Amino acid sequence: MKPIFICTTLITGMLIALLVAPLNAQGDNTLLLFLGRFHPLVLHVPIGALIALFVVEFVHCIRAKLNLDKACEILLWVCVLSSIPAVLAGYLLASSGGYSESLLDRHMRLGWATAFLCTWLLALRYWAKTKPKFLWTYRALLCVNMILLSLAGHYGGSLTHGSDYLTKYMPIELKNLLGVDMSEAEKMLDEINEQEAVMH
Repeated sequence: MKPIFICTTLITGMLIALLVAPLNAQGDNTLLLFLGRFHPLVLHVPIGALIALFVVEFVHCIRAKLNLDKACEILLWVCVLSSIPAVLAGYLLASSGGYSESLLDRHMRLGWATAFLCTWLLALRYWAKTKPKFLWTYRALLCVNMILLSLAGHYGGSLTHGSDYLTKYMPIELKNLLGVDMSEAEKMLDEINEQEAVMH
């Protein structure tokens, strides 16, 4: 138990150091810029591990007889240990510039929060072995972390593919229903369709 708390505290310290003292890779330090470019590659490991953890924990919750406890522990360790290089490479990539500041800020904070929460989920899971009241806290925060992961992924995708990537080819009717802004061409097409509907 004590080594887990020490590990969790050390990783939290590293994450806080990144948050309060952001790295600056601009300028002549091409090695840092090069390492930052690995962010899109390494981030998929903690994402996959966290999604797998969520699914395995869900199955473990409804089918305890399967005894998936060790699998959950391994997946959680993979989440924690792989999130560190993902966050570090993300900070290096972000410091290279050229991104929308508001999107970048949201993505960075949500990604950092996801890694931070993964780290403390590790401690909560171990504490739950001796104090079962922590188990429901762990499960609730795992669900929260899935939401954080989804939001961080959305903003990361918006940074790389553009903010309209998911909605660009969305049917106009669905855009109207969801309140998604239409392009000027779509607005004109929608008006023409309405006029044709009135004529018939």
